[in-house]
Amino acid sequence: MSLEHDIHKLRQQGLSFSLIGQRMSLSKDVVQKKYQKFLLTNPLPQTPSPEGDRLFSGGLVKKITPPTPPVDTEYIRPVEPVKIDYIPRIGDRSDGTNELVVAAGDFQFPFEDPEVYASFLTFIAHERPDRIVLTGDILDLTAVSAYDKDPRLGMPMQEELAHTHRRLAEIRASAGEEAQIFFLYGNHEARLSKWIAKRAPELVGMTDADGREVLSLANLLRLDALKIQPCLSEGLAFSGPEHFRSYYQIAPDLIATHGTYSRSTGGGASIIPIVDAAGVSVVGGHDHSQGVAFRTVGGFAGIEERRTAAISTGMMCRRTELGYLAQHQVSRWSAGFAVIDLWGEEAGQWQVDFASWTGSELAWRGRRYSPKSVVK
Repeated sequence: MSLEHDIHKLRQQGLSFSLIGQRMSLSKDVVQKKYQKFLLTNPLPQTPSPEGDRLFSGGLVKKITPPTPPVDTEYIRPVEPVKIDYIPRIGDRSDGTNELVVAAGDFQFPFEDPEVYASFLTFIAHERPDRIVLTGDILDLTAVSAYDKDPRLGMPMQEELAHTHRRLAEIRASAGEEAQIFFLYGNHEARLSKWIAKRAPELVGMTDADGREVLSLANLLRLDALKIQPCLSEGLAFSGPEHFRSYYQIAPDLIATHGTYSRSTGGGASIIPIVDAAGVSVVGGHDHSQGVAFRTVGGFAGIEERRTAAISTGMMCRRTELGYLAQHQVSRWSAGFAVIDLWGEEAGQWQVDFASWTGSELAWRGRRYSPKSVVK
């Protein structure tokens, strides 16, 4: 038997040209050429035509009949249409929200965007959230910044404190007396305590006759007069967001903090390291972007599936007038804030979405909020 016949037999057994070549110590190309030669000299048998051979003027032509098609059940064809009148798994819809929580930060007073800020006041005046969580960097504290700064920017310390107090008073007036307001510390708030600790460490922790820390931001801003609750671990000279020194628990599995990370992707990604450290969902600011990133763990090997969310609130400050960033660094910044619906008190009984600045107004669930024009 010839080499070509041997190749043909192996091909009938389903072997590839590469495997045949390995067995016969031939290259794949040589095997293919010899197999083609075999096919040319030994055509595969054809199904005879029931009509027989036909004659034409040039000679005898074999009538080739196509292979017998598969039985009908093997054809791919359109499905038969069906009509469904009832789906047993469709359940009921649950409505109602027990609490509305607003998480907003990075105002950086006195660098707030006046239009965004006025729209924010409009939102809380109309929607009346139950809780407002101010997620840090509420004021800028330019005067005590350790970074190089333009001395023409910002305000003297006393003026900035007065400006911030007035803005917080406006938030309180817009929200109403019943709303709970929480003040979280960010890296900008930490500027003051760090400056005091370095320049006058003897004054750290000094209290007045009533036991209030004289140089604390809570006292300087008179948060007590506005019924605003500062959220800061006691006994810390360097107040700030590091290691959850300033946080507030919104739900059993959701906390608010400022954040210290900043990534180029933004949109919740900068909050992910804090989520990983805390093991729960986190809403925060710092990177001035807006969005949410979800993490799901477990769900196999007997481990309960659990989802966490990293939520970036957005910002309330001006985008291009802060004086310490180049313009290309702020392309991912987004004005607005997070809005959280809670329909229960257990973990997972909440949902987050955003009020976002469109360029002329805030938009949330199809509603739009814009400030009233004031004639001076």
